Amino acid sequence: MERTERRQVSLSSLAISVWAALALVSACGGDGGSTPDAAAPSLDGPAAPDCGAPVIDDSIAAPTCTSKPVVPGVTDLSGTWVARVTAAQVVTAPIVGVMHNQYVLTMLVTLTQTGTEIVADGRNCDRLQINEPNAAAPVVLPEKWAHTETPVHRTASFAVGAEGYPIFHLRADTEIVGAQLSSPAECLPTKSDDPAVYDQDKDDKPGITVVVKGQSLAGTICAVQSQTTAVNAIAVSANRLEGDLHFASQQNVLESDPDTLGQLYSLGTTTADPTLCNSGFVMVRIADAQAVDAGAGVDGGASVGCDWVRANQAALFGP
Repeated sequence: MERTERRQVSLSSLAISVWAALALVSACGGDGGSTPDAAAPSLDGPAAPDCGAPVIDDSIAAPTCTSKPVVPGVTDLSGTWVARVTAAQVVTAPIVGVMHNQYVLTMLVTLTQTGTEIVADGRNCDRLQINEPNAAAPVVLPEKWAHTETPVHRTASFAVGAEGYPIFHLRADTEIVGAQLSSPAECLPTKSDDPAVYDQDKDDKPGITVVVKGQSLAGTICAVQSQTTAVNAIAVSANRLEGDLHFASQQNVLESDPDTLGQLYSLGTTTADPTLCNSGFVMVRIADAQAVDAGAGVDGGASVGCDWVRANQAALFGP
């Protein structure tokens, strides 16, 4: 699959790396939306509101980001799958320039298909942020947050479209990170003492925590986030789906150490990475027998657990 990583922008300032840290605190990063390519700007959908769930386009369309053409005859996606979501954004800070980052989320799900309708139940297993090679202040997701297993419950369809083949459409859904809200439309907390904030990664700090590791500036950032995602994909084999990720997110920094990390949050902007297929989606069907140590298992009854997924990601998707 074409997943060309943007690495050519050299860093001219520590400040932009710090802003990048804030922009990718969780699954997608700072305010704004993303599409997998620059040729379809309409996928950004309506402008996101000042608060509440980010807005994205949720229409069904033939995906652009696949490594192979569709394989005919695949009609049933029931089974256990490992999915990888790659979200890419462009971070721009005043004066100092531009930086590109990718965030990779890996999940384990069981798909139950009835006709063309699908229910996906499982767990988010692993989170990884890819920094530019020479980042002056690279962002590290502590293991507590990277491996926090959060539940996944999504609905999807797998129906033949106008192109004549089935398209897997994972419908738009919003996940709230670091806060417990009554509805995704509710505004995210802005202060760490808000009763809606909770310590999701169980590190005794509000919200979720990331670490900035720079020579001149380092510290921790605690934040809450709302992220909305949708997928269009096709079967490139009987056991592999590939396609486009549409996403948008919002976040608030609750506190930081030192305080200057949080202050820098207001100095930049985050937009969709326009490079074709820097964002994308891959899902691989597995058999329960593939797991040597099954672990706790995935919601929906499969015996494979997140420990196995984390240990076998390279074999499933490549490095």
